[in-house]
Amino acid sequence: MTKPNGRVHPAAEVFPLIEGPAFDELVADVQANGLREPCWLDSDGTLIDGRNRLRACEAAGIEPRYQVYRGDDVVGLIVSLNLKRRHLSEDERAFLATRLIPHYEQQGREAKAKAGASAAPGSPKKDSAGLHYLSQDNAKRATHKAAADVNVAPRKVAQAKRIAEQAPDLIEPVVKGQMSMSKAETIVRNRASGIADSDGDAWYTPRWLFDQLGVTFDVDVCAPRNQDHRTAPAAHYYTEDDDGLQQQWHGLVWCNPPYSTPESWADRMIEHKRGLMLTHMPNNARWAVRAQRAATAVRLIQSMHFTRPNGADQRPGYSLMLLAYGQQAAQALKSVDGEMVGPLWVPL
Repeated sequence: MTKPNGRVHPAAEVFPLIEGPAFDELVADVQANGLREPCWLDSDGTLIDGRNRLRACEAAGIEPRYQVYRGDDVVGLIVSLNLKRRHLSEDERAFLATRLIPHYEQQGREAKAKAGASAAPGSPKKDSAGLHYLSQDNAKRATHKAAADVNVAPRKVAQAKRIAEQAPDLIEPVVKGQMSMSKAETIVRNRASGIADSDGDAWYTPRWLFDQLGVTFDVDVCAPRNQDHRTAPAAHYYTEDDDGLQQQWHGLVWCNPPYSTPESWADRMIEHKRGLMLTHMPNNARWAVRAQRAATAVRLIQSMHFTRPNGADQRPGYSLMLLAYGQQAAQALKSVDGEMVGPLWVPL
């Protein structure tokens, strides 16, 4: 019979203990009704769920009950049981996933070692789900597993991870709903670039470009808050307050993303496959290569004047690329002309 060994699984400690009146209510309930739900142990006696219930039993003088988990996804069970009891926002779950990723990675390494030890010589190493470790990246797999278990898109978990690593002071305002995830990521990139100006990412696309494109978009996913600065002809506009990355994209999309945080927007446009995106062209950036290869057509722009929030006419210090996804967008891109606009080219 498995007995508690006094240890707590580190993944369980990711979830905070309840304190104060909430804990007092739990103690009172245990005193009145006994322990309604047993605590969970893994096969070696480590506590994987029930820290609060165990504390309440000790405070109430009640003998705790245990049940043993015999499966191979301990972290998944911990997450599932805790999320059922807690009302967490999507942003809270995203940051929670970032703290769980190392535990999923460790679980993957242990499964790999176990599979390797039991495999016949020369056979591919697999985990319990039949996944070939030789062809998959454990860190990426752990991120996707964490995202799936907390019911958040992997790209949002990746955003939360960057913020948690580079600007932990921004976690609280995001979780409390005082700042969007995209805004926090913009601040992270601006800090890294030494940009102190809060308007560092606000470059309003000139109207002449839309006049040449000659199309009306279904949605501008990165629109300025101020309607006077909205030059893109669109039926709907998502501003920073809406956090366009978390909204439903539909129809023909215009995207002029924050240049300090373009990667997530580029990946989303690649997934959407219908629209136009104007962004800077960095050297040797993997996201830029992905965006170009996935595009239906591309035009490089050596220079373009934008309007800034203070009304100034300004050129960014880098070249730009205008990427078309889908035939409608590609056809519109053919109409763009100008002294600093390069020829239309189609990725191989």
